[in-house]
Amino acid sequence: MIRTQSVKFRILPRLHQRYYYFQKRITYLSIVLLATTTWLYAKDITLKPIFFGIHRTTGGLWQPSEEPASLAGWGIHGEGKYGAWNVRGDIILMRFYGLDRLPPNRLSPEQGFIWGQHGSDDPNMTDTDFSEVMISYDLGDLDMFLGKFSRSWGPGIHSLTISNKPPSYPQFGFDWQVTPDISYTYFHGELFSALVDTHRTRLYGSSRFQTQRIYLDRYVVGRRLEWSPLKFISIGLTECLIYGGRRVEPIYLIPFIPLFWAEHYLADSDNLQMSADLTWRPLSKLKVYGVFLMDEWRPVRTFDKENNRNWFAWQAGIQGTALIRDNDHLIVEGTWTDHRINRHRSPINDFYTYNYPVGHWIGPHAQSLLAAYTVPLLMFRITAQYLYAKRGQQTEEMIWDYYSSIWYKRFSGFTETFRTLDVFVTWQLFPRLLSDLWIELGVCRINWQNAGFDPFKPEANNLSDTNKFSWNLAFYYNFNIPGYNITTHPHE
Repeated sequence: MIRTQSVKFRILPRLHQRYYYFQKRITYLSIVLLATTTWLYAKDITLKPIFFGIHRTTGGLWQPSEEPASLAGWGIHGEGKYGAWNVRGDIILMRFYGLDRLPPNRLSPEQGFIWGQHGSDDPNMTDTDFSEVMISYDLGDLDMFLGKFSRSWGPGIHSLTISNKPPSYPQFGFDWQVTPDISYTYFHGELFSALVDTHRTRLYGSSRFQTQRIYLDRYVVGRRLEWSPLKFISIGLTECLIYGGRRVEPIYLIPFIPLFWAEHYLADSDNLQMSADLTWRPLSKLKVYGVFLMDEWRPVRTFDKENNRNWFAWQAGIQGTALIRDNDHLIVEGTWTDHRINRHRSPINDFYTYNYPVGHWIGPHAQSLLAAYTVPLLMFRITAQYLYAKRGQQTEEMIWDYYSSIWYKRFSGFTETFRTLDVFVTWQLFPRLLSDLWIELGVCRINWQNAGFDPFKPEANNLSDTNKFSWNLAFYYNFNIPGYNITTHPHE
């Protein structure tokens, strides 16, 4: 029997110094291979450098203290086309200054990182990286893909079902435009469970220098159907399932069997979520949308306050462009999640990878509101943004209680809340010469209660309240990691 042990990381995963330098050499090699392969075999080639720097005078949401913090990095973006084959990728090396670690479970829309390592003698410098590569084959209405990348499903800016909050992960699948009004997407991917496989660790993990942990496999399967019955109406249906601790299941590799029935074939041992979304476009440049996610439901208990199985989440929003001025952009989006979604009676089936939620960045037992307006003025783009988020605890005792239908009062116990108000000005420094180079200057007001909160172990934290201003200065060139510059590159 395979025993599992849940691991709590300060930096995920904790690496040996030798492995850090090996990883760094592999990253350099990957950059060279991506550039060389694209140059030699592609007919249409695009290679662009990536570099950026972000400085926050009092740390922003990166840390609760008022110490300054910065993030800088460089890399390469490549695209190539050879017949029906397409390849694209981003590989970036990054360093945080002013942070001694990358905090796990951080409440922020910024994409998380897989690992962090002190690359110098300064404990306040932390190195990390970012990589995405996708290879696709275009068959006209059918596009098959393979690679390591992130995805976001649904109409929201911050997706409720499958989001780009977690780091990129290996996956394969296809996008099929069935008819002009119907599209279908399937993918199968591998996640990081953070659950130690004690059996394989004993067999393979021992070395001369340390014990290398081996982790249980965790997989994600997703299917999405989109239908536009009218030009101004779009309906989306999504299934997403997590399983692991065993080999890849052949039935989950069949793209057209609904996961609801496929899970029943395997004795209902996995964790399935289903969602539906509706998008209405009353005007060509205005859309209103709603998303409903169901983790579990028993209809006969729907209105039973203390014993219901309404394990739901929802999202509603509005996005518009050219409302007051040409090229302005408005976003208002609210999200609410029940405390019983995402986590499962079997830890291997949790909707997490590297301890980041696969869905919305706030996770379960949480709520958020985003409101942002961007308007162009002369050579500048001015953005005002308000972001509110609150989340509660997610203890092992709570999981036991909700599987036993024991009622829990929302947000009782420890919680974390923040409110930010940002005003940014962005502009292109050399619009004719370097159209992808952006400069950003802004100020942020942050009110943060119980900073340092860990929803899995809320009692084990040294929590603090923070109320601070942070001046932000940044430059971006071909940089687009999700969550870091959403105001510079607003969604359509």
